[in-house]
Amino acid sequence: MLGILKAMLWYDLGRYEQSIKCCDKALEINPKYEYAWAFKGDALSYLGRHEEAITCYDKALEINSKYEYAWAFKGDALSGLSRYEETIKCCDKALEINSKSEVAWAFKGNSLSGLSRYEESNRIL
Repeated sequence: MLGILKAMLWYDLGRYEQSIKCCDKALEINPKYEYAWAFKGDALSYLGRHEEAITCYDKALEINSKYEYAWAFKGDALSGLSRYEETIKCCDKALEINSKSEVAWAFKGNSLSGLSRYEESNRIL
């Protein structure tokens, strides 16, 4: 648990590489710690390492397929690669789990805009 708290602190300070290292340490102790996988994905995504982030979110989802946060932020990482259709599918999965997920709605709306589906995007956003 301490490793992930340190990861959060480094992340908040903008020290994403340090955050990733702390997540790795937490995952050495418990490789089934879905939160550490997702948080590592966040740091990687922030660094523009979207493919690696997607792999981390997939690991989190292997552990807990109902992890709304991982679905939504996997979508965001896919969006960073302009893979908007896939983003929408991930956001839809998150919204199946929690229909009020503001983050999933926002990521979905942004992806619809990325696909020039502005009318649909405006209804969401």
